[in-house]
Amino acid sequence: MKKLLALIGVAVLSTLFAGCGSTKPGIVGLRAELVKIDRDGQGGATATWHLVNPNIVSYIVGASKHKIYVNGHFVGTTSTKEAAGIPAQSHVTQAAPLLLDKDGANVLAGAGGSANYRIDSDLTLRLYDQLSEHHSSTATGSVQIVAK
Repeated sequence: MKKLLALIGVAVLSTLFAGCGSTKPGIVGLRAELVKIDRDGQGGATATWHLVNPNIVSYIVGASKHKIYVNGHFVGTTSTKEAAGIPAQSHVTQAAPLLLDKDGANVLAGAGGSANYRIDSDLTLRLYDQLSEHHSSTATGSVQIVAK
């Protein structure tokens, strides 16, 4: 009888505590999409991207870091600590200097006016007060490369 009561007690406690666990909901679809790369005359470049939010809630991105690949070659990194509020089902545009890899300028020069890209992003989302959450994403597509 004691074993039966102990088993029932364990089952009841397990059921109660199973409901206390939290599963963190994923952020689906929030991403950066590369729009344009402007090359300057001194071998530097500026990247412009959209922070895209297809969700039904707004987000605040406090900072972002991006690794950019053009035609399959790593070109460089860019980042910003400029906060951006992204309305639901909308996007905002950001731009920052592109810190080119050793071969980045040559890859961009050889790409011509348009190229395939991949952007790997790490977004820092502001939640409440000082709370933040990191969200990683990857996007691919075609980007315009402009020589100034």
